[in-house]
Amino acid sequence: MTAYAKGKVEALVRYVKSDLVPAEGFGSVAEANAAAEAWCQEVNGELHRESQAVPAARLEQERVMLRALVERPVVATGESRKVDHLSTVRFGSARYSVPSRLRGEVVQVLVDGDEVRVLHGGGEVALHELQPPGGASIRDEHYPTPAPTGVRPLRARHPSEVAFLELGEAAERYLRAAAAAGTPRLRRQLERVLELERCHGRQAVSSALARAVEFGRFGWDDIAAILRSRGAAPPARTRATQPLPLSGLPQVPERELASYRWSA
Repeated sequence: MTAYAKGKVEALVRYVKSDLVPAEGFGSVAEANAAAEAWCQEVNGELHRESQAVPAARLEQERVMLRALVERPVVATGESRKVDHLSTVRFGSARYSVPSRLRGEVVQVLVDGDEVRVLHGGGEVALHELQPPGGASIRDEHYPTPAPTGVRPLRARHPSEVAFLELGEAAERYLRAAAAAGTPRLRRQLERVLELERCHGRQAVSSALARAVEFGRFGWDDIAAILRSRGAAPPARTRATQPLPLSGLPQVPERELASYRWSA
């Protein structure tokens, strides 16, 4: 590019900044694109001072003489970035994840409106929403391991804990809830529950553990009481009942509570 052409481009950029971009800037990329489109229609619809022609009308006159561009496959466009050990690339002071198989590889990153596209080997390998500086967009499908659930697995160390967890899912929920409630001598409680399991069977004890978690009762004696009741314990949630209708009862007038107060 010659110095003359470079000066014309810089002058055009200064003109666009002064005439299009407001002092406070744009709130989003979509707002900037809409303002730019309206601005282009305005300036291209006015009479040009040097050519004495309207650019939009001149383009329609010259369109018949223009030839179509030869379509060529796009192998890669955008800016080159190297995928780090976290399977992410840094672009515009933000981080975007890519498939873990591309760690250490060089990819192409480009912005398409409000989206960020990551290309590799002539194809798109990741698509993200455009993030502000300091932000991050991480896709779980880019990593071979499942997404964390936030629940840490139980690590049974004592033989009684290992045997207790073999009772099933209800035993794990009971152990988590009992530990969160601060149940004293929890290991001893588990040993006594295992003794109940040898007497009543695994299925009955598992059902009793689920019932105990529902009521928030974590002592072994609570489990024993549930087993003795054989499911006859009161329900965890009470239901609203209707008064029993009885005919033939005398009608008693209702009085306010203030009528029963003693006065000197």
